[in-house]
Amino acid sequence: MRETLLLPAERKDRDALIALSSRIWEGKDYLLKVIDDWLSKEDPFLLLWDKNRERLIGCAHLAFFGSTAWLEGVRVDPAFQRKGYGGALFRGALLEAFRKKADRIASLIYSGNVESLHLAKKHGFDSIGEPYLLEAEPLHEPWKKTEPPLPIHPREIGRMRSAFCEFLVASNQYWHDGWLAYPEADHLKDRFLFSYPDGSVIAGICSRDPDNFTVSAFTKPGEWMAQALEEIRRWAAHLGCQLVTLALPQQMERYLPLLEKHGFLPVYDEDSPGELPARVCLMEYNPYHWDAAIVQAQLGLSAEKMSNYTATPYRCGYGFPAVVECFPLQNGKPFPTSHYLTCPHLRYEISRLEESGEIKRLAPLFDSEAMRLSHETVRRRRWARLRNLGMEKDLPESYTEALSKGIGGIRDTYHGKCLHLHTAVYLTGISNPAGQAVIDRLKADGLTLDCKTMRCAEFWSARF
Repeated sequence: MRETLLLPAERKDRDALIALSSRIWEGKDYLLKVIDDWLSKEDPFLLLWDKNRERLIGCAHLAFFGSTAWLEGVRVDPAFQRKGYGGALFRGALLEAFRKKADRIASLIYSGNVESLHLAKKHGFDSIGEPYLLEAEPLHEPWKKTEPPLPIHPREIGRMRSAFCEFLVASNQYWHDGWLAYPEADHLKDRFLFSYPDGSVIAGICSRDPDNFTVSAFTKPGEWMAQALEEIRRWAAHLGCQLVTLALPQQMERYLPLLEKHGFLPVYDEDSPGELPARVCLMEYNPYHWDAAIVQAQLGLSAEKMSNYTATPYRCGYGFPAVVECFPLQNGKPFPTSHYLTCPHLRYEISRLEESGEIKRLAPLFDSEAMRLSHETVRRRRWARLRNLGMEKDLPESYTEALSKGIGGIRDTYHGKCLHLHTAVYLTGISNPAGQAVIDRLKADGLTLDCKTMRCAEFWSARF
């Protein structure tokens, strides 16, 4: 893999992007239809160049729908494929999503695109749904009804969520739009409501392809759909669309024959004729895949010393582990530190407070009823974990004594010991006056809970 430059796209790069796209999918790449739109928006549009910025190797785009980052348009020039450049684009796009503090990162990948699926899984994406993609031609026949379908706006669609609950449950709460899927109805623009006594369909112009009329959701299918699908195809022709697309979640596969009967045929993978219909794999980034390795790097620990790490109850705004929860036993021995602060930024700033005498200043808080309750809450949760697994009664007396101590194994709960421990407990959601005071002090000093450099990204990147 040669040395490269990953840069934001600029208007002057338009011709290079068009040339790249013309070499993808035999020149039928939808990228050609959205280049101008992507270049005009502030959403990250990344280009991978050779080191001299003379040859465009690939591109990737992130569209933001609220706090959800949608990864799309990952393209690599066929002359550079299978050489690691796709991975570089995936990582660059993910780092942008982390930096912008996306709550969720998602993508749709065609089931026949084996390379992209492999890259997505390698970088921590899980498949959360694989709807079939069905297509039909518009019906170039006169509109039969006296009234056109009712335009419906995002706010109105959101109020009708319960009517489409079966479809939304089957599609993991995503509203489909051809090769896109939205986490909220707010992004469904220019839609129509096709309403009938036994059901309804929401459909409209695809936001990425004005030639495509897409079905976003429908109520429980039945024979009523014969009229609905015919009218959808007629209206698509009326609007000048060249294609009508419908995504059918696999959980609703039993309706496939019904939809085929009314003109909607599955798209098949050309490389596997006669096989199952092609699907569009709905993928979501899952940070848990990397948590253990990142925490090891944050704390400089070996995997063996991380053997009782069980969960990540608190993350920084970038999505990296900041507090981890530990099982009360490690290798069969007591481990009373149930919550551990791992964020390097917070660990450093809290150490600075400790060195300046913050523990002494917070002394009244340690000798308070609120702190006693915090210690008791942690003890109770510690024992509940052992009890739920039937391990409570079999412990030696010395273990019982160790696990009955306060936060982090503190024997004298009326005196402060380590502000990191109390802050970890507080950030987990357990009331803790010392932990809250530490966070309030940091904020009063003008510090944020997230570092400015996204430091833990280096631990994540080291995995590839």
